[in-house]
Amino acid sequence: MKKIGLARSYLMTSERGEEQDGISLEYDRRLKKPGSIIRGVVKVDDQTVRQKGIEEVTIELIGRVKSAVVVSSRDGDTVYKEQHVFLHRKLTLWRIADLPSKENNGIRTLPFAFDLPADDPSLPPSYSCQAGKSAGSVGYFVKITARKSAWYKFKLQIYAPFPFRPFDLNPPPALDLARTHHFKKETQMRKGIMFGAQAKVAGFIQLPNAPSFTPFQDIPVLIQIHCYSKPLPSSCSSDPSTFNFPLPPTSPDALNLTLQCRVTLTAKGKTRNHLNDINPVGGFGDSVWNAGVALPRVERVIGQPRWTTDSPDDDKKKAKEGRWFQEVTFKSSFNLNKCPPSIDAGILITQYVLQLKVTFAGMMNVFVMHVDIGNVSSGIYSPEESSERGIASRWDLPPFYWEIIDADDDFDSDKK
Repeated sequence: MKKIGLARSYLMTSERGEEQDGISLEYDRRLKKPGSIIRGVVKVDDQTVRQKGIEEVTIELIGRVKSAVVVSSRDGDTVYKEQHVFLHRKLTLWRIADLPSKENNGIRTLPFAFDLPADDPSLPPSYSCQAGKSAGSVGYFVKITARKSAWYKFKLQIYAPFPFRPFDLNPPPALDLARTHHFKKETQMRKGIMFGAQAKVAGFIQLPNAPSFTPFQDIPVLIQIHCYSKPLPSSCSSDPSTFNFPLPPTSPDALNLTLQCRVTLTAKGKTRNHLNDINPVGGFGDSVWNAGVALPRVERVIGQPRWTTDSPDDDKKKAKEGRWFQEVTFKSSFNLNKCPPSIDAGILITQYVLQLKVTFAGMMNVFVMHVDIGNVSSGIYSPEESSERGIASRWDLPPFYWEIIDADDDFDSDKK
C-alpha cells in the first residue's frame, strides 16, 4: 500500500493491504468481466478507530472515465479536467454509533461483495494514457472511506483498483474470407535539399475489411512500395543504372510498421488528439529486436526496374522524358495482443492505427503513411470460457490496469 496525495489517501498495491488507522482491506484484484463479483473483507479494530476519532466506515464500487487536457499559451499551461462516473454503489460497513460501549474493543471482520452489471455493453475497459501533456483514464476501484468526527481532519481513504474487460459481442471475423480494404499515399521527394526534379514514392497497404478485430488473431497485411525516379531524358531508358533514387526497400528491416493508438481527449470543451506508439509489428524494422517474441514470416517480391512515361501514345511518338519505376511487395501479419478494446466514452476515445515508415537517401526523405485499422474488441466471448484466472493468464496486463485516480481526487466532492 502506498500513500497518494497530501490527504490521508492510500493505494492498494496487492490483494492484502497494511492496516491504516485500525482499518485494513483484503480483496480479489484479478481481471474482471461483466457479471463478475468483487469480493473482499474489511477489518476494523474498534479500539484503534475510536482513538483516531473515526465515526463511520463506508465502501464504494466506482467506475469512472477521466480526462485532463492541457492548453499551452505564452502565459503557461492551463489544465482543463472533466470526469464522468458511469458506475457507483455504496455500502455502510461500520458505525461507532451502532455499537454498544462494551463491544467496541475487538477486531471486526466485515465481508462485502459488489456485482458488476452482466448486460451493460457500454462499460468501457480499464485504460490509462498520456497524450503529450494531456492524459486520460478509465478506472474501476473499490474505495473505503473512514469519516472522522472532526470536520477539519482528513478522512482516511483507501483505493483498491481492479482491471475490467468487457465481453466481445461478435464472433471473431473470418479474415481469410473477408473482403480487403486498400489504402494509398503518394509523396514527392528530391535527393538534394532544394534543387533538382522531384521523384515520387507511393505506398499501398491492404488489410481485411472487417467491422472489428480481436486479440490473438493474426491479421494479414500486404504492403507495396512504388518508387519513381525524377523525370529523365529518353536516352536513359536503356540504362537502369541511371535509376539511383529513390530505391525501394528490399528487406523487411528496411521499413517500419508500428501499431499506434490515437487518443482523443475532451475536457470543458477543449479537445486534444495524440498518437501513442504501442509496438512495432509484422516482422519489419524494429520488431525484429523484440526479444522472445515469435516473428511472423515475411514474404517479399522485388520487381525489376521498368521504364515508364506519362505519354498515353508511346508507340506512336516517343516521349522525350520518362521515369524509372520499381515496386516491392511484402506480405506479413500482426496481432493486437497488447491492445485494450477500443473506447468511446465521450471524453475519452481510442482508435488504432498502423504507421508505415520508410527512410530514403538524402535529407528528410521519409515516407510516412497512417492507416486506421478500425475497432478492436475484447476477445472474451462467454462466461463459461473466461474465468477471472483464465482470462488474466492470457494477457500480459500493462501497468495502467493497476493505476488509480489522481492523488488530489475526491469522489465525494464530484457528486455535489
